[in-house]
Order: sequence, then structure tokens, then C-alpha cells
Amino acid sequence: MKLFNSFFSFSFYFFILSIITFTFTFATDADSESECTKTIDEIEEKCQLYKKPTEELCKNYNDLKCNKIILEGVTSIPECKNISKESAESLLISYTKSANDFFGHCETDENGKVCPMAQLVSKAYSEQNEDERKTAMEESCKSAKCRDSFITFFKIFGDNIGEEFKNFSKICESIKIESSSSSSSSSSSSNTSLKTTSILFGLLYVLLHFIL
Repeated sequence: MKLFNSFFSFSFYFFILSIITFTFTFATDADSESECTKTIDEIEEKCQLYKKPTEELCKNYNDLKCNKIILEGVTSIPECKNISKESAESLLISYTKSANDFFGHCETDENGKVCPMAQLVSKAYSEQNEDERKTAMEESCKSAKCRDSFITFFKIFGDNIGEEFKNFSKICESIKIESSSSSSSSSSSSNTSLKTTSILFGLLYVLLHFIL
């Protein structure tokens, strides 16, 4: 009987401890998410994402690195490190939608020039034509910064983008391969030309030696 009572007491205390732990964890998660959401709201306010992008606002957007959440994820913010994966994904999509116009107008390459793809993202899909999309994607692929930024941007929206944009990373990869092949070919031609020049100089030297 004593053994039964001991087992019952242990089970009861374990049950109570489990409830307390669950309640504490739930409260902590809720507090973390609330703090994270508040911080993101403040970032949106500072970046003025509720306005229409202008050259001045784009400068503010880039100076404050307002695209950091999109490119590095919500958990890159200290106040958001402890939130759940589901909450992080939901907040990321929400922020990206808010920043969509600014990302479209303001994303720049290594030289500070607006990415060609940026102009397309800010336009309605129905207003774009196939050639325009193709050219913009190919030109953006030439910049590592533009390429990486938009690949990340498109991944966030998953299937909710045009078919061409889903293949953006593949287009960039094919351009990279073509560029690499072209460089190799150019290097090979250069080496061949150098060897030919060396042979001609050698023959000229021998010829002059016999003449003189």
C-alpha cells in the first residue's frame, strides 16, 4: 500500500510539474513572439514601408538595411531568436509583403545601382512582358548581390510568383556556366596566341642570326 501511495504521489507531482513547465514555456513563447512582433513593427515604421518608395526613402531603406529580415530571416533580429519556426516563417512572409515595393524599387548591386529585376518586382505581373522579364533576369544574374537577393526573395513566396521567376536561379546558373566556358575559351585562345607569337619570334631570331 505504501508503495502504491509513493507511486501515486510521484505521478501526481510529475503531472503538476509538467503543467507548470508547459505553462511557463507557453508564456515564454508568447512573450518572445510579442517582443519580436513589436520590434518588427518598429522596423517597418523606421523604414517607412507604409509609404511609396522614392529616391530619398530608398536611401533611408538601404542605410537602415531594411532588407536584412528578408535576406537573413526574422531570427537575425535579437528579439526574435527564441520564437518558433512557424512564427518566424509567418512574420517573414508578412514583413516581405510590407517591404515588397521597397525591395522592388531599392535593391541595388555592388556599385549601388538598382538591380534590373527590382524594376519588375515593383510592377504588376500582368503589366510585364516575357522579353522584359527575360532581359531583367539575365542582367540581374550578372551581379552576385542582385542574384542572391532575388533568389532569397522568390523563395519566401514559393509558388505565389510567376513561372519565369521560379526558374530565376536556374537561369543564373546557366549564365554562370556560359560565362565560365567563355572565359576558358578566351584563356585558351590567349595561350595559343602567346605560343604562336613565341614561335614566330624564335624563327625570326634564327633567321636574323644566319643573315648577320
